[in-house]
Amino acid sequence: MQCLESFIDNRLPFAIGGGGSAIKWELRSLNGLRSLVQEHYVVENAEKLALPNTSCTHEEAINQSIIYLLDRKLFNNVLTYGYRLANEPDLSSTLHCLYTNTSSSTLRTGLWRMLHEAIGTANFTHLLVNCSIFRYDGCYFHQVTGNALNEPHKPPIWWLRREKLLQQDDLAVRDDIENTGFMYRNLGIIKWRGLLPDDVEELSVEIFGKLPKDMDVLRGFLAKMIRNYSLVKFKRIIDTVCPRKSVSTADSNEELKSELKAVTRLIILLVDKIVPLGLFGSKRNKSRLFKRISELLALNLNSRMPFAYVISGVNASDIKWGAAFCSSIQIYFEDFVYWLVRTFIPRLVGSIFYCSELSSQVTTAYIRQDVWREISRPFLSWYFQVYLHENKDCSAHDSFVASGYNHRYLRLIPKRQKGQFRVLAIPCKGIDEEDKREYDDYVRTVIKPAQQIFEYLRMRRQVRFQRLYSPAQIAKYIGEFRSSLISKHKAVPPLFVLKFDIASCYDSIPIRKVTEVVEKLMKNETCFYLRKMLIYDTKNHIIKRKSAVNGNLQASEGSIIIDNSQTMYFSKQEIMSVLEMETKRTAFRWHGSCFLRNDGIFQGSQLSSCLVDIVYDDLLESYKEFGTPQGHTSLVMKLADDFLVISTSKEQVDGLNTLLNNGFQEYNASVNRDKVVCFYSPELEDPIFSFCSVNINIQKLEVWKPKETYNKLQSYMSSANKLYKKLRSLFESRMAYEITQPTYNSWEAIATHVEQATINLAETYSTCFSRHTKCVATFSEFIDGIVGAALKNCFHVENRTRRYIELRSIILSSFTETLKKKKSTFAEIVDFLQHEQERSPAVKLRYPETEVTS
Repeated sequence: MQCLESFIDNRLPFAIGGGGSAIKWELRSLNGLRSLVQEHYVVENAEKLALPNTSCTHEEAINQSIIYLLDRKLFNNVLTYGYRLANEPDLSSTLHCLYTNTSSSTLRTGLWRMLHEAIGTANFTHLLVNCSIFRYDGCYFHQVTGNALNEPHKPPIWWLRREKLLQQDDLAVRDDIENTGFMYRNLGIIKWRGLLPDDVEELSVEIFGKLPKDMDVLRGFLAKMIRNYSLVKFKRIIDTVCPRKSVSTADSNEELKSELKAVTRLIILLVDKIVPLGLFGSKRNKSRLFKRISELLALNLNSRMPFAYVISGVNASDIKWGAAFCSSIQIYFEDFVYWLVRTFIPRLVGSIFYCSELSSQVTTAYIRQDVWREISRPFLSWYFQVYLHENKDCSAHDSFVASGYNHRYLRLIPKRQKGQFRVLAIPCKGIDEEDKREYDDYVRTVIKPAQQIFEYLRMRRQVRFQRLYSPAQIAKYIGEFRSSLISKHKAVPPLFVLKFDIASCYDSIPIRKVTEVVEKLMKNETCFYLRKMLIYDTKNHIIKRKSAVNGNLQASEGSIIIDNSQTMYFSKQEIMSVLEMETKRTAFRWHGSCFLRNDGIFQGSQLSSCLVDIVYDDLLESYKEFGTPQGHTSLVMKLADDFLVISTSKEQVDGLNTLLNNGFQEYNASVNRDKVVCFYSPELEDPIFSFCSVNINIQKLEVWKPKETYNKLQSYMSSANKLYKKLRSLFESRMAYEITQPTYNSWEAIATHVEQATINLAETYSTCFSRHTKCVATFSEFIDGIVGAALKNCFHVENRTRRYIELRSIILSSFTETLKKKKSTFAEIVDFLQHEQERSPAVKLRYPETEVTS
C-alpha cells in the first residue's frame, strides 16, 4: 500500500494539468487536501481496465464510473454495492441506489470534489476504476474504492454460477465424500432389509440414471448383486464380527461402542459378499476402493474426502462391461463408485450402527442400533416426561410456512458417562423448496441479525468479571492477574481456587429469567440498526462478515473494513418477538407430534448459547460472593457454563462453596457436584489443573494448551504444496493465542505450548504425508516457516537470537521423535532433522523463572 499523496506525485497515469488544477494540488497543505491524501492509501489493481468516457462534473463522473463497473458485472467493487441498473427506458435515471453506499457518499463530499478538480477527470476516474483506496482512522482501514480486498477485475462467482457461465473446471463435478450420510440415524433396531431395490432396472436407475438397452453385461452384474444381497446371513455375520456389548456390565457409554477396526472389517466383508467382482473390474481396483471405504469410516466429524481421491489409482482398463460401452466406461464406473460410497455404504452402516461423536470429541463412535435403543430409550422417556409437553395446537409439523411454530429435530449425542446424553435441536427446514427458501430467508434476515443484537447487548454491559469468548483469552487474563499479584505481593502468593460448571444449563435456565435479563439490557436502547460489513483481519489473514450494531463494530486493530451498503432495522418489540419464537414457540418433532418445552431453551439453535451467556453474566453480577473482597485480589472467569475463581481470600472461596451447595435458586441453576474442584495452591503435589482445555500452573500462573486438546487434521489434498500451506496456517492459528506473548506468559510456558502444538502438528504431518512424495528442501522451508510463526509474538523478548535457537531445537526435536516411529516412510526427512539438530548450538531448553520475570 502506498500513501495516496505519494501515489499522486509519482504514479498517476496522466500528468496533472496546469492552471487552477495544479495550484490546488500545490496548495494542498492550505486547502485541506493534504490531510485527505495522507490518511488514505492506495493499491493499483493487477489488471487495468480501459477508462470510461466520463463527464467533467464530479457527480456525473462518479455515477458514470459506477455504471461502467455494473455494465461489466464487477459486483465485487465497493462502489457498486447497493446500486442497480434500470431496465425500463422511460425511467429518468439509469442508476438506482437501493441502499446507502457510504463509499459513494464519501466520494461526493467537498474534499474529494476538490481532489478531482486538482488531478483531473482522467486521473480521478483511474482511482475509481483501477485502484483500491483505503482510509486509515488510526485503528482500522476503511475501503473507499476498488474491488473488495483489491481482487482482480472479474464478475463474482455467485453471478457466474447464477448465469451458468462457470467453466467446467470451476465446478465440482461430484460432491466430496462425507460421513454425514450415516450419522445420527436412530432406527432402534438393526435393519438390513430394503438396502437395495429388488428390481434390476430400478437399481440401474438409482446408480446410473438411464442406461442404454444393450448393456446386458452390466445388468447381469446388477442382477447378481441383488441375488448376493438376498443370500447374505446378516445377523450371523454382524454378531460374529461386531458382537453386542453388554449394557449392564459397561461402566460408561464409551465402552458400548464397537471398535473401528471391527466395524471396518464388517462393512468390507458385507460389501465383498454383496458386490460382484465384475463391478470393480479387478481385484486391484476392489482392494483400492476397500481401502477408501476404511478411510471413509475413519473420517472425523465434518471431514471429507474429494471424490478424485476416492478413485485415484483405479484402473479403468480393468473394467469389462461390454465392448459397446468402452467409450463411456470411465463415466459409468465413476457413477458406480459414487453410488457405492455416497449411497450404499451410508445406507449399510446406518442400518447396523447409530453413528455419532461422543460429546466434545470429533471421532466417530459406532454403537449397534439394538444397544443404542437399550441405552437411549430410558433417557428419552425421562427427558420427555420432565422437560416437554405435547403441543395440541399445531397440526402442520412438517411445514415451516403453514405452522406458527419453529420445529426442530431431536438429536441425541452420547456423553462419556453411562446413561448421560446431550440433547440437540436440529433445524427442520420444511417439506418442499418453498418451505426451505422461507426458512433460509428467516435465518438470514431475522435470526442472524437478532443473534448479533444479543451479542451487542451482552458486550455493552459493564461487568466485574472476565468474560471469555474463547479459551484463547485465558492466558491474557491469567497474565494480567499474575502481574497485579506480583505488583502487590512481589511474588505469586498462595491462592484459593474454585472451578465448577452448571448442570443441564440449557434445560434448567428459566425462560422468565431470559426475558427479564434481555429486557433489562435493552432498557436504554430505542431501536437497532445493523450495517453489514466485510472485515479482513490483516494480522491473522481471516475474512469475516459482521454487522455493526448501532455503529458499534468489533474488529482487530489494523483490520480492513468494507461497507456492504446494506442496513437493517429492528425495533425492541421485534427482537422480543424473535425471542418468544425461539423460546416459547420452538418445538421438537417426534413420531408425528410436536413437543414444547416446560421451561429452559433448546441447545443447538443459533441464539441458545448467546442467551445462556447473557443470563449467566447476570448471575455473576447478582451475587456479591463473586465480587473481590476488600484488601484481596481475585480473578473470576466464565466461558459458557464453566466458571473459575482464583482468589487470595479463603473467605471468598468458602462463601462460594456454601453458595454452590444451595444452588443459584433465582436462576434455577445447580452445579455438577462431581465436577467441582476446590483447592489451596500450597497443598498441591501437582500444581497443574485444566480449565476449558487449557493447562494452568496455579503456583506460577503459567498457561499452555496440551497436545491432547488439539484435533488432528484429516486432509486428502493431492498437492503437497497446498498441504504444507494448510499445515502452516493451522500452526499459525495455534500460535495466535495470547499464550505465546511474553507480556502474559513466562518463556518456560511459551516453550511448552510450542512443544505441545508441534507434537500435534508432527503427528498430523505423519498421517497426511504418508502418501506424498517427500522433498527435503520443501520440508526445510516448512520448518523455517513454523519456527518463524512460533517466534512471531516474541519480537520484543530479550535474547531473541537465543530464543529462536531454543524454539527451533524444540520443533526439530518434536518432529524427529514423532517421525522416527515411521522411519521407513520418512527416512530422508528424519536424516535431515537429525543433521539439523547436530548443527544447532547446544542450548538449555527451559530457563529459570527468575530470568523470565526479569
